[in-house]
Amino acid sequence: MSVPIKQIVETKILRVDAGGRAEFSTISAAITAASAGDTILVYPGRYAEQLAVTKNLSIVGMGAATDDRAVTNTPQVIIEPTLSVASDIAIDCSSVVTSAVLANIHLRYKADVIIGLTQGIRWVPTGGGNLVLDNCIVSAEVIGTGGGQGIQAAFIGGGVTAQIYNTVFAVDDPSVIITTGSCAPLTLFGTNHVSLLSGVTSRDGDGGTCFGEVSLQTNAVSTWRDCTVDDEVSDVGGTTTLNLDTPCRIGNLTTTGTINHRYRDVVWRKGADIASATALALGTDGNYFDVTGTTTITSVSAAPAGFRMLLQFDGVVTVTHHATNLILAGGTNFVTAAGDHLELVSYDGTNWREVSRSTAPGGGGGDNISVNGVAATDADFDDATPAAPAGSKNVTWQKDTSAPDNISAHVTEATVTARGVVELATQAEVNTGTDTVRAVTPATLAGTPLKPILSKSITIESPTASEDLSIFFTNLAITVTEMRAVVRGSTPSVTWTVRHGTSRSAAGAQVVTGGTATTSQTTGSDVTSFNDATIVADSFVWLETTAQTGTVDEISITIVYTED
Repeated sequence: MSVPIKQIVETKILRVDAGGRAEFSTISAAITAASAGDTILVYPGRYAEQLAVTKNLSIVGMGAATDDRAVTNTPQVIIEPTLSVASDIAIDCSSVVTSAVLANIHLRYKADVIIGLTQGIRWVPTGGGNLVLDNCIVSAEVIGTGGGQGIQAAFIGGGVTAQIYNTVFAVDDPSVIITTGSCAPLTLFGTNHVSLLSGVTSRDGDGGTCFGEVSLQTNAVSTWRDCTVDDEVSDVGGTTTLNLDTPCRIGNLTTTGTINHRYRDVVWRKGADIASATALALGTDGNYFDVTGTTTITSVSAAPAGFRMLLQFDGVVTVTHHATNLILAGGTNFVTAAGDHLELVSYDGTNWREVSRSTAPGGGGGDNISVNGVAATDADFDDATPAAPAGSKNVTWQKDTSAPDNISAHVTEATVTARGVVELATQAEVNTGTDTVRAVTPATLAGTPLKPILSKSITIESPTASEDLSIFFTNLAITVTEMRAVVRGSTPSVTWTVRHGTSRSAAGAQVVTGGTATTSQTTGSDVTSFNDATIVADSFVWLETTAQTGTVDEISITIVYTED
């Protein structure tokens, strides 16, 4: 009776060179020959082909390097098909693809929009998945004459997690006008869609015929860092969420979804001047406006929640306080002078609250001090804490008993929800890592020993109920922080345990006593509670199975750990 040999599944690298110096001369041929999980390395050159990706692959262009901040080299691998059939797609990731990586690729395609909607990259997996685009350029050149049917340079949707780094999406100046359909260099959509964009640029040259340079649709959640959108960000259908982790250059925000400004600094963009009016109408071309005229303002037009704007007044204008619609500091009206500024934030998508105000040089009350917008009296400074208006910070004013003319202001300590004074942590406190109040400086952070998070994986095909397989040997002491397993098959179930010890012939210690039963073929089993997660130096780590039911095609187990 022969016993099948269990092996860790390995991936391979396939090479493509348009000049014939590699095993494949086309990317399509390499995709056909590849297996799921393989990497295709593409040498610099031009490849006039459409790609149909039907399995989980990484396609990486050579001849361009990146770091984590910016594109350092233009991709030298150029894929340049011509799309001349309705619904043509330049790079089509099949709906069964759950993991894809494209790096250092310039997709430069021509799209005849007269024949119908075309797409550059399309990835809408049926069951969700993970997509990575890194250091790529996706550009469409519109061809044809007459009324166009639409174009989408990248169309990414479904319940996916997309990570896009240092990538440019562009629709070049078309010679036609898009009259129907959609036109967007980048479209992100779908319930459970979560995307991270870092260093991404989106632009078009259509003169306004596209409906948006970045289109968020159908409940998509997208987080942006250091991104640039030359024209607009729009949404279509559902409730979308845009998280801005850093200031981003956005020409125009027309989205009606939630916008979360998750950074402290605001980048001010000067819009066209606006005339003062009873209902002040904001422009959509910036967030910093010059207000002309002298008409009293009692309300401001709506903007997405979290949107902040700065108004500079050219003359005397009364801005009227309202308890809901326009909440001003101190609950009183603000009578401006030429050069005064008023900063407001939309706190619910309709109503506004004052953030700060400043007066022009030579304006204000001279040497007078005001408390919450009202002239101060001597009683205000007798160790008092005047009630702060909603959304601002209490200040305690104290008089020096030995010199009553000396007055000091004391701000309370900062918390995770309120501004204030914060104390810096010492190096010892940073190393201990338990303090929740003090702040960390770059110097103390640099002096903190960091523990890298590492992992090891094993995949067993057709596992039995009595496997005993070595995974790895560690010459350093380590601590297991997570174990995840997933199975494939027909109603599969495998009970497994991870053991460790300095002798491979001994029984060893179980990381989880009694093991773990895994039946999930989607999210798998995520184990974070352990009986013995500390593995001493010079130890073997191995896997045992103790039960198996159903038809199990394979089980994959990953061990995540840190070095002690």
